[in-house]
Amino acid sequence: MTAPSLLVRGRYVITDADAPAIDDGAVLIEGERVMATGRFDDLAARAPEARRLGSPAHIVIPGLINSHSHGRGVTAFQLGVLDDQLELWILDRRAQRPVSAYWDALLSSVNLLESGVTSVLHNQVTRNPAAYEAELEQTFAAFQLSGHRVAFAPEIRWQKNFIYEPDADFAAMLPPPLRAEFEKYLGGIDPVRPERYHAAYDAFSRKVGSIGARHRVLYGPISLQWSGDDEIRAIGRRALDEGTGIHIHVQESPYQKEWGPRAYKQSVVARLHALGALGPRTTLGHAVWLSDSDLDLMARVGASYSHNPSSNLRLKSGISPVVRARDRGVNVGLGTDSMTINDDDDFIQEMRLAAKLQRPPGMFEPDLTSRDVLRMATANARKVVLFDDVGALHPSSLADLVVLRLDGMLDPLQEPGFDPVDLLLYRGRREHVDAVVVGGEVLIENGQLKRVKKDRILDELRADAERNSQLPYREARRLMQAIRPYVRQYYDTWFRQRGEPHYYYNSRG
Repeated sequence: MTAPSLLVRGRYVITDADAPAIDDGAVLIEGERVMATGRFDDLAARAPEARRLGSPAHIVIPGLINSHSHGRGVTAFQLGVLDDQLELWILDRRAQRPVSAYWDALLSSVNLLESGVTSVLHNQVTRNPAAYEAELEQTFAAFQLSGHRVAFAPEIRWQKNFIYEPDADFAAMLPPPLRAEFEKYLGGIDPVRPERYHAAYDAFSRKVGSIGARHRVLYGPISLQWSGDDEIRAIGRRALDEGTGIHIHVQESPYQKEWGPRAYKQSVVARLHALGALGPRTTLGHAVWLSDSDLDLMARVGASYSHNPSSNLRLKSGISPVVRARDRGVNVGLGTDSMTINDDDDFIQEMRLAAKLQRPPGMFEPDLTSRDVLRMATANARKVVLFDDVGALHPSSLADLVVLRLDGMLDPLQEPGFDPVDLLLYRGRREHVDAVVVGGEVLIENGQLKRVKKDRILDELRADAERNSQLPYREARRLMQAIRPYVRQYYDTWFRQRGEPHYYYNSRG
């Protein structure tokens, strides 16, 4: 028998979110797949020559899966953009200092690896429309170098960029001097329109392959209002014909929820279904403002959504009804949106926040257990990234796993009888990640990246920031600040009927 390549040991081995921990367990890996799991002594006797990783002072878990990221290693705050209501925050993002797509995505990727993420849904957001095709290749190359599994979703966003009306209509709302300046700015944007998008998508997919050992290519329209009915209908048909998926932001903010009935007399979720773009390979990003009928429709067709708790809090979007979605049969994954609560892409912290947010008051109110959240970050998210054999450590599964040190979680003491998954969710941090394995390849060992040097990435980004410091982005920032009052005025009559919340956290009376 060929000697297995790797034997990974842990004081506790978690094979999936629904299985009891294996005490003093191990995972036996041959090539890129799991060969067996079980007690360490048994597997060590079976494969005495296998390379060893881990120890009785570690916990081993399946590789974590980030269901929604934009590959932003340099955060919005670092680029001078403060948290705000989504629709206003987007204005500020349009006027930030440019950052290299390649080095930015590479930093994001290694940050996620360092917090135990082995697969990621990357929704590409174009920095410079003129370089759209080049940015696709540069960002994808960053994931190839880091070793991540990636579901790569090129975006399209070409209309209604400032309010949920055509750009020309918004320009007409501005006073004459400001209108002229804004129209000049609009003339220089030249967004990627549908014909170019499909040509670029097809060329990219042919070049890299729509399905690879560590990648999938799928469609990533940013949202219905920014793409339009015809485009989403076409993407729905193409995705179905090609057997790939769709990842799209839906009802992230209360204003986006209200836009659906204003535009269609139905929710955006229902409209996507009518357009043929809501199905078992569709994932809705954020999906904070979902009605019960939206949830029932999603459950019926098998659609998923990605819950991004930090981003939803930071952009004033609210708290997504994850418990209600779970109880109605909707598949919910977990994502970071490149915008975590500590501004550091720490996925383990995101798991903890997801667990603690979904705890409405009352001893009879349902909530999320630690294993619910681990399921969101593994088995549920598997459906989002379109890799069928990740998110668990079973024989023949892809060998994606994380090894974490227990010392920082257990010191100075821990009462016996605990579930190790609770230990991870209560006490785990990215600093505890000691090793990360993807497809049998060790990408992090003893806390150190094996393929790339993080210092090099940071040096390149610093140099890039210095080169770009003289670019005229501050003029765009001044213009965005000037039009901000008119954006606020447009939404003045929106979001007046709040409706009944999914959960009650407190009340005025």
